[in-house]
Order: sequence, then structure tokens, then C-alpha cells
Amino acid sequence: MESGTAYFGTIEDVHAIDVGTGDSVWTYQNAYGEIDQPPSVTEDTVYVSENAGGGVHAISAGERKWYFDDLVGDASQPVPFRDVLYVNAGGTLYELDRASGQVRRERTLKNTFPSTPVIRDDAIYLVTDGELWALDRLTLDRDWTHPVAPSSEVIAHQNTLLVSSQEQTGFVALNRTDGTLAWDTDLRATECAVIADGNVYASERDGTRVGAYALDGRKQWMSDDAGTPSVPAIGSDAVFVVDHHNSKLLALDRGTGDRRWTFRIDAGLRHWPTNASDRVFIPTDEGLYSIEK
Repeated sequence: MESGTAYFGTIEDVHAIDVGTGDSVWTYQNAYGEIDQPPSVTEDTVYVSENAGGGVHAISAGERKWYFDDLVGDASQPVPFRDVLYVNAGGTLYELDRASGQVRRERTLKNTFPSTPVIRDDAIYLVTDGELWALDRLTLDRDWTHPVAPSSEVIAHQNTLLVSSQEQTGFVALNRTDGTLAWDTDLRATECAVIADGNVYASERDGTRVGAYALDGRKQWMSDDAGTPSVPAIGSDAVFVVDHHNSKLLALDRGTGDRRWTFRIDAGLRHWPTNASDRVFIPTDEGLYSIEK
């Protein structure tokens, strides 16, 4: 979300929505493939990637600025950093010029899982072939690795990386400098975590649980009644997850994890919800759902 506007990708469209009114600001309809990853926003540009051998779009005010079409396989969320854009697709990490979309550098990875790169200072962190790689951003050389769940994503917070470890068989925090263990949890493998107001919120990818932890690993609560939960979205007093198996939006109490309410959605759910103002937005196969809280 940026300056009161939220951005979402659906089947082949990108939507900009005024979060105060729920009205459409603009709709971009020039994508060629499915958009499964959330858009990235910086200044006046929205970046989105397509799946299945599509490309990367740079969009401003609903109009295309440039399009990079040489991706192979599914693509990660694009990650802007300074004057470049990083995207992981088809076993290759691309560094694109943000102004033109031209390739500056490429780095071959081990497999095609589209882990979203995380950039911190002069390091890039991503998952490839069941390993978390730490790359030197200046040279793209590999500094260290750590075995992780094959489709885990990475979240960085200060000097730690949050990820699903294969060594500890669960959701852990690693030291960012060398990949050693900082703390672990009893939560099994997760897709991705969210940090808000001093807590980490994470969902089990193949389970039913959503957990909240302090940033030193202390468990705050655990909910085991979330169906097949998505990545959480954090509201002022609730944690929102999409139950993919049962096509529902669940609101869990942010302080206790207890279920507060459920909303059924009669459409295919694409990825995690977004909390904004008094609404929760959910991209689906049939368009964008806006649900008042």
C-alpha cells in the first residue's frame, strides 16, 4: 500500500484501489499471464511479474513504462532496490535497470522455485533448491548457505532472517551474517511471515496453525483452527488469513489468536489478504474482493 492506494494483481489485471472508499483508481489490463505475486511499489511506479514464462511490467498511473519479457518459468515478486529491480525466475536471478527494464546482471541459481529476493545492505538472501543462499550484492558471489524447506520464503528483521529450516524442522530465526541459529519455534514449515509492532506472525504451509511470536522467539499465542492458512495480514486488533482449502477469510484476535469471524468467498483465492483502513482486500480468480471489517 502506498499513500492511501492499495495495489493487487488478479488473473491478468493489476488494480489500484483507494483504500478509503474502495473505489478504483486505475486498472492495468495489458498483462499477458497470471499474476500470482503481489505488486511492488516505489515512488510513482508499480512493478508486477507474471507466471509461466511471462515477464515483468513497470506501470505508472495505469500505463506501461516498460516490459521485460525474457523470463522462464514462474517469477518471484519483483524487488526494487535503489536504481535496480531484482526478480527470481526459472533458476536465474535477474538484476534489471529500474528506469529501462534492461538486464544489468544475471546469477544462475539451482532450481526454478521463485523465492522472492530479500535485500539488506550489500547482501541478497533467497531460497534455491532447498537452501537459503546469502549472496554478496556487489559480486553476486555466495557467502553462506543454510538448508531450508524447499518453498520457504525469507523475511529479514534487523540482524536476523526468518525462514523455515530443514535442520531445525520448523520456523526459525537465523543470524544474518553467517546463517547460524538465533532462535527456533514449534511452528512447522511456513510460506512466509509478517512482522508488526514487535511480533512475528506466521502460518504453517501444510498445517492448520497460525502463531504469534516476540522478536526474541517467545511464543505469544498459537491458533490451530485456521484451515489451510495463507500468509497473515495484520490489522489493528485482528490477524487476517485466507483459508485456501475452504475458501474463507478468517479474522483471528490479534492478542489471543481466537477466531473472531469468518467470511466465505465463492471464488478461487489467489494469495494472501491485504488489510487497509476499514477493509480487507483479497485477489481472486474472479476479481478483487473488498470486505468491510
